[in-house]
Amino acid sequence: MLPESVRLVVATAEDDDRLADMRVETMRPTLEDVGRFDPLRARVGFLETFFPADIRIILLHEAIAGFFGVLTRADHLYLDHLYIL
Repeated sequence: MLPESVRLVVATAEDDDRLADMRVETMRPTLEDVGRFDPLRARVGFLETFFPADIRIILLHEAIAGFFGVLTRADHLYLDHLYIL
């Protein structure tokens, strides 16, 4: 059970830019460490596969704290994205 201060909401099409920006922001340190940071590539890669129904936004005190994506497969669930600010 989640604490009252945490809510999960389904993403909408209008969340695309905001979530793409968050992906770039959260990936930046790791990708810079390995010399592979390309903000445009990270953004475009996310937007090309963005399906709002698969994404849950994590709200903490009504502010976005992160998001995750789960894809349903015939025999399992697949965690496709997990980004926490």
